[in-house]
Amino acid sequence: MKKNVLKFLIPASFALLTIFSCATTSTQKTNSENDELIEIIDEESETQMRSDEKREGKPLAVKNKTNQMETDFINKLKDIELKVVSAPKAIFQTQKFKTPYTLLVESSEGPVENFDITISFPSSKTQDSVIYDTIQLKTNSEGKIQFTPEIPDFALKDKVTFYPTPVNSSQEMINASYELAVTSPWLVKSTNLWYQGLLFVYDFNEKGNPTTNSNLLLTTLRNSGINVGNAPINSTSYYDKPISQLYKDNYAIVGNSCKFMIFGSIKFAEPVKESENQFTCTLVADITCLDMKTGKELCNFKITENSSDSNRYKSIELCKASLTEKVKEAIMYGM
Repeated sequence: MKKNVLKFLIPASFALLTIFSCATTSTQKTNSENDELIEIIDEESETQMRSDEKREGKPLAVKNKTNQMETDFINKLKDIELKVVSAPKAIFQTQKFKTPYTLLVESSEGPVENFDITISFPSSKTQDSVIYDTIQLKTNSEGKIQFTPEIPDFALKDKVTFYPTPVNSSQEMINASYELAVTSPWLVKSTNLWYQGLLFVYDFNEKGNPTTNSNLLLTTLRNSGINVGNAPINSTSYYDKPISQLYKDNYAIVGNSCKFMIFGSIKFAEPVKESENQFTCTLVADITCLDMKTGKELCNFKITENSSDSNRYKSIELCKASLTEKVKEAIMYGM
């Protein structure tokens, strides 16, 4: 019996030891896995925090640099002045500008050297609009820049604009630059003016009826060197017909001997007004210029002008004179 009991006890003890050992091993493994998991989570969090810090830091540094650059630019502009020293005289299209545009940049300490200037100028023209181009130049030791445009192939009366080159394209910097902008005339006459032309532009009275071909406009154009005469077909009945009919009937007489025809009217926009012993006259010129060789429209425009005077007829006279000058300019630089 004792031997049987002993045999039973030994396996039982061994079994207990085995169970205990297995339990211990399982517990240690679980603890070890937990330790590794905690370690991984901590490492990822730290990496993410570092990444976040980098993303926050870079934009702030760039922003500060940009702000300082803009501040320096604004402060510099406070002590800057631009002056157009000289500009070329009027030329005809296809001709070279005989002299350059010259700009001077000064501060309270004198001429400003190596200063960036942007120049905006007409580069081409369509029937309805003008296209502009820009160029950047730096001032020399005398604080000057000189700009000579390419030979223009279009007629136009406009302007060239000079302004400090903005440090960036923000609206604030652009506005600050434009506040110091200065301009100079761009004057390019039409080569059509080299040839003979016809005039069919009637003055209308306050009742809206045509009177005579405008002698004032004819004289003004001739005094400006424009070789123009009254159209041979000049009946006021053509105001009720298409302009193409007037062109065809005049072309049948003059052929290619004339280069252009100026057609239109000068009318009262409204009856002359009287107010506080002042008379105000408002006139409207509606003008179209045609190529006599092709019948093609060269230009068309409307100009409104008004003048006041204590004398009624004087107000009309002043208004006509002022309007006629503007019409002349539009023809010279528009055809």
